[in-house]
Amino acid sequence: MPVINTLFTAVTMLVLRRRSGRHARTGGARTETARAVLVTDARTGGAHLVTDEAAVAGRRVGRYVAACGAEVLAASLTTPERHYCVRCTRWLAAVSAFQ
Repeated sequence: MPVINTLFTAVTMLVLRRRSGRHARTGGARTETARAVLVTDARTGGAHLVTDEAAVAGRRVGRYVAACGAEVLAASLTTPERHYCVRCTRWLAAVSAFQ
C-alpha cells in the first residue's frame, strides 16, 4: 500500500499526453493534453482519478465518472481520503507506460 500512497500523493494532478491525428491547418502532428485530478468520494471516502472530460460532463450535478468507471460524488477539498482506488491506480500505471 505505501507504493499506492506515494503514487497518488506525488501525482495529484497528472498531465497525460496522447498523440492525435494531423492538424488540419498546419499539417504537423498535434499533441493533445488530458489531465486527471484526484477527487475524494463523499460517500465512501475513497480517492479516484477523474479526467478533464469527465469533470466537464459532471460539473452541473457534482457527480463525476472516475477513470475506473465509478460514479464519484465530490467531497469538500478539506476531506481527507480514506483509501485510494486500486482500479484507478492500475489505470494510471497503464497510461503512464505509454508515455
